[in-house]
Amino acid sequence: MEKQKVIVYVDGFNFYYGLKSDRRWKRYYWLDLVSLFEKFMRPDQELLKVKY
Repeated sequence: MEKQKVIVYVDGFNFYYGLKSDRRWKRYYWLDLVSLFEKFMRPDQELLKVKY
């Protein structure tokens, strides 16, 4: 069975300024988005790219 191909699009502007709005979230500025979204993939899915 062929794996489902997945591309994730992140709205970088809203992501960055959403984190900036509260100092508690500053530690997530350096979040590894590829690793994060790979954890959401099912075994039958393949993450091709993350567009930020």
